[in-house]
Amino acid sequence: MVVHRDLGTAMPNLPGHKAMEAANRSGLFNRLNWERLRPGPGESLVDSNASPVLLWTPGAVVGSAIYLSAIGSQADAMGAVSPEYETWVRRVMGWVRRRGTKVWGLERHGIRPDLDIRLAIVSNVYAMPGALAALEHGGYGTAQ
Repeated sequence: MVVHRDLGTAMPNLPGHKAMEAANRSGLFNRLNWERLRPGPGESLVDSNASPVLLWTPGAVVGSAIYLSAIGSQADAMGAVSPEYETWVRRVMGWVRRRGTKVWGLERHGIRPDLDIRLAIVSNVYAMPGALAALEHGGYGTAQ
């Protein structure tokens, strides 16, 4: 995770906390993640609805495969974390859109039909300059 420390700290999410016990979608995912990840003693999950954090999953290049990376907010409502947090998230996403090139999305076959993109998602995907160059020189984009 990436934390914007000027906006606060990552808040823990533990069994018994309000966020873990919530009777909504967020609470359900918190409980499922706790069961799946099984944090050890002294560890916790991050309450993404109360923490100024972005989840970042870095991609990788292995041979010709360019693995998808991702960055974004996991909060149900970014403004509920804080208005400043919502502004920060929008700035980060704008930076990616301005510096990257859209290579995948709802119009997937009309965006860059010359590129080999093997994704089963509908979300927009932006290739940063190095990844775009690798795709244009015969690499293929994939999530797995």
